[in-house]
Amino acid sequence: MQKLLLIIGLSITSYSFGLTANEVHENLGSLNNKISQINTELNKQQNQQKTIDNAIKYSDSAISQSNSLLNKLKHQKALELNHLNETKTLMSQLNQALTEVKNQTRKLIDKLYQQIEIIKTNNQSSILSDNTANNRKKAYLTAIINHQQQQLIELESKVNNLNTLDKQIEAQLNQLNDKLEHIETQQSKLKTVKQQQLSQAESIQHTIQNRRDQLHSLKQQQAKLNQLMERITAKETQASPDKENLTPSTHDNQKTNPPFAANIAKPIDAKVALGYGKVRDNVNNKGILYEYTENSPIKAISNGKVVYSGSLPGFGSVVIIDHGNSYVSIYSGLITHIKLNSTVKTGEIIATTGERNNQPMGGFYFEIRHLGKPIDPTPFVR
Repeated sequence: MQKLLLIIGLSITSYSFGLTANEVHENLGSLNNKISQINTELNKQQNQQKTIDNAIKYSDSAISQSNSLLNKLKHQKALELNHLNETKTLMSQLNQALTEVKNQTRKLIDKLYQQIEIIKTNNQSSILSDNTANNRKKAYLTAIINHQQQQLIELESKVNNLNTLDKQIEAQLNQLNDKLEHIETQQSKLKTVKQQQLSQAESIQHTIQNRRDQLHSLKQQQAKLNQLMERITAKETQASPDKENLTPSTHDNQKTNPPFAANIAKPIDAKVALGYGKVRDNVNNKGILYEYTENSPIKAISNGKVVYSGSLPGFGSVVIIDHGNSYVSIYSGLITHIKLNSTVKTGEIIATTGERNNQPMGGFYFEIRHLGKPIDPTPFVR
């Protein structure tokens, strides 16, 4: 920044000693380079910011999806746990019932077998006993025993089925726990990555703001230097013999109708990106900004003499042609093919656009000035 202030000081000092615009602009190259460098860094940081913003959006989406899946799994786990608790409760009741039934069945079977043994003994000890009745009673008791044993078997089968279901539910719960642990681990990693991305985004935003502050400061200095150029240009054009031969009424006529208006060439064959007087970055456009084209020829709009060929902050390489009667045309964002003090003719190629990095304003820029002040070139070059 101190170097830039030194450049401004040198420029103003040069003007104070009456040096030409060409000599003043030779001191402005470093300022133009600095602006171009900051613009490049700013674009790079803004692209990085877009990339980080997209990454944060992706992380948010992934975290949201993992939250949704976690909620579903937790809900499923709650249902499974409820089912497991119900199964265990039922198993406990069945086991208790099974124990009671086993005890009752064992006692009943013991009694039935005792009665059967008594019947057998009676059959053997008495010939006169009613064998038919005893056999019927024996068959009845045996049927009761079989029925009780069948109930016991069915109850044990139910308990075994519940044991199997219990194991299946516990296996499902283990799988759910594994899934939950895996997703929670992934979610934790996503949150860590997002936090890193947010920190990086904050750092980039801070860098972008610093670049913008620097750029704003440089543009303010650039505006001062451009004002200085206008003053110097006006001073030189006022000192030219052509101006001294014009009357005030002629001045007004020439401002509306330049001497070259009847025979003029369009400076470039390209579409207009920003017309005269349009606002960009809160600044009124003082000329015509044509859309970026690669290696397109740039032509002198009329006969004249090259009074400046060099660098101007914010405009890149610049060519200024004096057409007489205090009219000059200004061409910027180009690769110069013409030398200082050269005489040019209408339509002669004086430069090419080159590539994008030769065009700081985003395209080829053109002005017409009268007495150092910009005029609308649209009526003459459209």
